[in-house]
Amino acid sequence: QRTLRQWTKDDPEAQAVLPIADLSPTMAAVEKLTALSKKAADAHDDKKSEEYRARADVLLSGFAERAQDDPQLALTLGTAYLQAGDAAKAEVLLHRAVEMSSSDIEAKLQHGKALAMLGRTDEAVGELKGALSLDPTRNDITLLLARTYEEAGHTDDAGAEYDKLLSIKDAPLIARVYAGKFLARHGDVKKAAALSGPILMEEPENSAGHYFKGEGL
Repeated sequence: QRTLRQWTKDDPEAQAVLPIADLSPTMAAVEKLTALSKKAADAHDDKKSEEYRARADVLLSGFAERAQDDPQLALTLGTAYLQAGDAAKAEVLLHRAVEMSSSDIEAKLQHGKALAMLGRTDEAVGELKGALSLDPTRNDITLLLARTYEEAGHTDDAGAEYDKLLSIKDAPLIARVYAGKFLARHGDVKKAAALSGPILMEEPENSAGHYFKGEGL
């Protein structure tokens, strides 16, 4: 980091890159702490899990002020908070990222995720639709929109989004899997079973594909 600061001392363009460069080792540490937190939570050690999350928060908080004027840093930092399971802090930063760069699809996508995690479904849907309007071919966003509707109990809306994904000639495998699970949960076993063929053709050992086939049988 000392070398980076020397390099950027008299170079404005390089100075613009420095916040992200400085964040790289921090992100690596946060990723590790997040994994440790999840492992502790899975082992029902809530105290340890919270300790790891707090340590990650301390590492990230030092960049929060700079992120207020840097859309890329706000996006990177907000996404890191999302990965660390802190949707509230993530939402504030990602909202700021969208404010500063309203045409950034990734910022809108991540902000939509944060809003969904906070249970603010209508706002999440609006942000995700905004991202899709910038690039209607982003099937990953359509899938997230479908899952957001489903988790909020908006079954008809979720079904409509899953139908859009399934109407694509070469729909992504993950989209077929989530759509099949949705259909099976809501009683449309025949339609779910029909997805088993394409899934197993692409990935013969896919457990969801075998499950849909079994349900059909």
